[in-house]
Amino acid sequence: MPHGSPAARGIEQEVELPVGRTVVGRGVEADLRLTDPTVSPVHVEVLVQPDGQVLMRDLETENGIRVDGWPVLESPLVDSNRVQLGDAVLLFQQDLPCAEGREGGECG
Repeated sequence: MPHGSPAARGIEQEVELPVGRTVVGRGVEADLRLTDPTVSPVHVEVLVQPDGQVLMRDLETENGIRVDGWPVLESPLVDSNRVQLGDAVLLFQQDLPCAEGREGGECG
């Protein structure tokens, strides 16, 4: 997965998360890098399961995480959740697979 670096407030960038573990933070150790100084070097891990379920876990940070305004240590993510890491706000959008049985396997 390419590293992302949203550089400033108001910048929108779409990042596709692969199956497995992705670390989000502002440090060089992070897979997805944010430049907000209120984000810890390794702030959260996002675990994407092969079945599409997604779990986010705080990595013992000082500023913590909030999902839809609620402070959490660990939370499943669902479409349209707003995730706050320090002052940075991320919108989680989930592309769901097409319903089985559709002709040609296409969404529409």
